[in-house]
Amino acid sequence: MFSLAFAMLIGMIIPFLAIYLQDFFNNKIENKKQIQNLLRVPFLGTVKTNKALKKRTSEKEFSLSNTDEDFQTLRSNLQYALKDRKSPVISVTSLIDHEGKTYIAANLAKSLASISKKTVLLDIDMQRSDLSKQFGLFGSTKGLVDYVCSPDLEIKDILAPYNGDANLSIIPSGKLTTNTADILMSGRLDELINELKNRGIESFLLPEKI
Repeated sequence: MFSLAFAMLIGMIIPFLAIYLQDFFNNKIENKKQIQNLLRVPFLGTVKTNKALKKRTSEKEFSLSNTDEDFQTLRSNLQYALKDRKSPVISVTSLIDHEGKTYIAANLAKSLASISKKTVLLDIDMQRSDLSKQFGLFGSTKGLVDYVCSPDLEIKDILAPYNGDANLSIIPSGKLTTNTADILMSGRLDELINELKNRGIESFLLPEKI
């Protein structure tokens, strides 16, 4: 009788222990509630993952139809959150590589441009230049680093219109450099953004690694 009761008790404990251990060692974010509880910041939206992103080789592969609605929602929530700010500079960041910074920034910029918001997509990743490479601008045109280091360059020398879209332009990173901090803290970068704001640019998207 004792052996039967003990066996039943063990049979009840093991499933609960397994569930507890599984939850204890789970280091993944399961839902937006967890993000809100951990970070205490506004939750703007989610974008579906797609394995094709890991194999993308060109700008054409940035637009995935199954995420269009996600970016529309993200755009609307972001606009509401920034409704009191004129010409916001939006930084898309993450701690490690290949988490989708460039993908998010590029598609969000396209989404903003689609509703006639004049937008500039600025590649400030001066060590990898992923965005510039994806849009076919790396090595073929002057960019941010060249502009900051060469006072003779003008905005028109680095601003590349996107695919004939009057509302979206791209500023590539330019030549690679390890002096990222010096470029980002340069007064010439501030002048660039302020001048673009004066020209009617309404949003800036900057994909970068923290």
